Amino acid sequence: MAIKKSDLYSSLWKSCDELRGGMDASQYKDYVLVLLFVKYVSDKYIGQPDALIVVPPGGGFADMVALKGDKEIGDKINKIIGRLAEANDLMGVINVADFNDPNKLGSGKEMVDRLSNLVGIFENPALDFSKNRAEGDDLLGDAYEYLMRHFATESGKSKGQFYTPSEVSRVMAKIIGINNARSQDQSVYDPTGGSGSLVLKAADEAPAGLSIYAQEMDNATAALAKMNMFLHDNPTAEIWQGNTLASPHWLNEDGGLKTFDFVVANFPFSNKAWSTGFDPANDLYGRFADGIPPAKNGDYAFLLHIIKSMKSSGKGAVILPHGVLFRGNVEADIRKKLVRRGIIKDHRSAGEPLLRHRDDLSRYWELFPALRQRLFAPSSRPGYSELQVAVGEIKPTIFADPEFVAFTGLVHETFARWQAGNLPLLKGIAVGARPKELIEQLSRTLRAFDEVALIDKYDVYQHLMTYWAETMQDDVYMIAVDGWLGANKLRLLEEKSKEKADLAIGKLKYRADLIPPSLIIARYFAAEQQALDDLEAQREGVARQIEEIEEENAGEESLLEEVRNDQGKVTRNSVMAR
Repeated sequence: MAIKKSDLYSSLWKSCDELRGGMDASQYKDYVLVLLFVKYVSDKYIGQPDALIVVPPGGGFADMVALKGDKEIGDKINKIIGRLAEANDLMGVINVADFNDPNKLGSGKEMVDRLSNLVGIFENPALDFSKNRAEGDDLLGDAYEYLMRHFATESGKSKGQFYTPSEVSRVMAKIIGINNARSQDQSVYDPTGGSGSLVLKAADEAPAGLSIYAQEMDNATAALAKMNMFLHDNPTAEIWQGNTLASPHWLNEDGGLKTFDFVVANFPFSNKAWSTGFDPANDLYGRFADGIPPAKNGDYAFLLHIIKSMKSSGKGAVILPHGVLFRGNVEADIRKKLVRRGIIKDHRSAGEPLLRHRDDLSRYWELFPALRQRLFAPSSRPGYSELQVAVGEIKPTIFADPEFVAFTGLVHETFARWQAGNLPLLKGIAVGARPKELIEQLSRTLRAFDEVALIDKYDVYQHLMTYWAETMQDDVYMIAVDGWLGANKLRLLEEKSKEKADLAIGKLKYRADLIPPSLIIARYFAAEQQALDDLEAQREGVARQIEEIEEENAGEESLLEEVRNDQGKVTRNSVMAR
């Protein structure tokens, strides 16, 4: 059965709960992501010929499972990870966490219990990644990003330290036209790669894929990036650990900076130690010809490195703090030179002012002129209006207005047409479908709302993506793996399960992951359900009559008391015996 992303995410987050108390939340990732990696490669590559990852004897997840309850579980998990790392040239990448550290994991039985429980969470059959991936969709990569978001939130640190939100990454990729790339020989580069989420999302926008390059200074974060590449099925990506400004790794044959077709970056803002390790005035790569950035602020240092790393036809997108637009002195000189060279592309409409004043309500009054007259009257003060209805009547007045009613009707009609137009697409989902392609195709059809006044197309898109994330994607993934019938099979809940049952038959409780039985009953068995409800009402009526009779005839010497059995109940046998 296909795994639901929401179930996967909750299971993974349980693993973080096991680690609470002994370490800062920012350190959870060192343990959880390593276990996630070992579980993933074990499920996917064991027994596969010519596998990208070799899982050696004694170096797989099953070996960890065998250690549950072992007094030396911490040390032995370290050795298992070490064997896997040695077999795949991943030393210093996946063996960064010490599973035998009593300061973080507790000592004695506390460590044994904590690690045993942690392994047990990943042992859950629902996390069998070899059977639960729809072709073309990145279940594990999405789980990785889910954890990265939560690690940042829990630790109270900025997500940008090692993670760029996927929505931002995709926007950056689209701005520079990565979706128009047509050759795998083309490349994308991130000079401050973090955990690799930004460059991966950018590369994912290219139809044919791109060669991935990145450099990250922090050793632990670079290790995360390398694991991330494997989890996203990009094992050939080139990730280097080192200081990009002081010692750039990616060079051409002449010793200059290697150039790329696309560059994306979300570097650390306002770095005060950006020049540590080299002399910007004598830069070997000619990056600071337009000026040397301030010693205590490295924003333009990273930007100039990015520009130097682009091919003449290349394009780049970078996240920058607002200060780069306004700060003076040498930064103003650099900014002026970049603008005059045409390096910076302006996406604003020609002639449009940068901070333009707008009457925010004028577009509403153009559509509802009569409503404006009903709500407001001229005031004796110039530029002011008088409210003509009580404050509590503003909303009812708007909702009852004929112009507003006509407008909402148009919105509903547009939605109904959009919905009807996409029904064949949704009903056609079958085994092997690619959910990510489906939601992209569905998103493109939202252009139907472009012609509706006051409707922001980005708001409509956000509504769709929210519904996709919270409800729809789980259903589509299940259908893509198991088909409609397979995804809708009832499953029996365990007695102690905390899941809410969709159907109860006696003491047995069932859950339907795709279509709740209540909807099926309401659609196809309404008459039968009504008959059952009527019988249930009669049963309850009879039960109340019995209670009333018992209450009326209760008492130590009553006839009812004489015919009760040892359990205090009136039964046929006890009556016959009397």
